[in-house]
Amino acid sequence: MDGKGTALDFRSIVTLQKSLNAPPPRPGLVRAREADDERVLGILASDPDVTDRATGLHTVRLLWDVCGIPDFRKVASDGHARLLKSIFLHLTGTTGRLPADWLAHQIDRLDRTDGDIETLMQRVAGVRTWTFVSHNTGWLEDAPFWQERSREVEDRLSDALHDRLLNRFVDRRTSVLTRKNAAD
Repeated sequence: MDGKGTALDFRSIVTLQKSLNAPPPRPGLVRAREADDERVLGILASDPDVTDRATGLHTVRLLWDVCGIPDFRKVASDGHARLLKSIFLHLTGTTGRLPADWLAHQIDRLDRTDGDIETLMQRVAGVRTWTFVSHNTGWLEDAPFWQERSREVEDRLSDALHDRLLNRFVDRRTSVLTRKNAAD
């Protein structure tokens, strides 16, 4: 059972998709709209690199777990699917873990406090993905280190975002007060 009362079949991607599309187990219930994880699974199910590796209970379950990584960035499904494909391919590679240098690069490129409010919001969302990933301890060599690293970056970005928002508010308020005083 998947925690939602549905028995998922991890023998293959096809059987997983069929079990996800099964009608609700009780009369009167209706199927909900397709969830993000199902949508990404559909995209990855058509990728030969993924299907070549997702061939049994363990790897199909792993693929489903990877598909469950939230799209904090709210990018198009294809962009999120590309990221999840990379994660899955690393996890099904020779070490069975995400390479530390690859993960460091993903986090380091987000560790910048320059830019406008929207840019900072996107970076915060991006680092939240890595925070989520770091809590899958079997995926990383040193999960506590990566949890701390992603938290530090998120804190720094959140502080910068707070400053930008505060400056915008203060600038607008100052502008309104200036105009009001000029009119008097």
